[in-house]
Amino acid sequence: MNAEIEFVLQKTSFSMAILEVGCGYGRVLRQLLPRVRSVVGTDTSLSSLRMATEFAGRKGALHPVAVDAAHIGFRDRTFDLTVCIQNGISAFGADQSELFSKAVRVTRSDGRVLFSTYCERFWEERLKWFQIQAVHGLIGEIDYHATGNGVIVCKGGFQRAIATP
Repeated sequence: MNAEIEFVLQKTSFSMAILEVGCGYGRVLRQLLPRVRSVVGTDTSLSSLRMATEFAGRKGALHPVAVDAAHIGFRDRTFDLTVCIQNGISAFGADQSELFSKAVRVTRSDGRVLFSTYCERFWEERLKWFQIQAVHGLIGEIDYHATGNGVIVCKGGFQRAIATP
């Protein structure tokens, strides 16, 4: 996950306005903020956005917005960089092609859009990550009978999968 964040950081400059779709508690925002002009972090969870604001620091440059990724309502060509990493593409209950289209729409024509998913080689590490989240009560108990082949399923209905081309 750190290599993924480092890749994004290499694409930034202090003059940039960035949109992070699905920012969660701010683990990426925290590293972006010292390197850019401003970041809009979106998430559906108000508690995650509050946590992101506290965790990320540099609050004047952070603009948390409660919105569903499928309903990004920003003006066309607003951001220099739109980011949805760490398997964010699979985290939303929305059509992935539609998410890509909306991300491209809100990004300047000379900007970049960075999405990521996990490959099969990363499966064991990703499963460990979700096990840690389950232990801390951030997601439900993992249903190991339904989990496998790139899909993580929790007993409370939470489900994440590797996105495919």
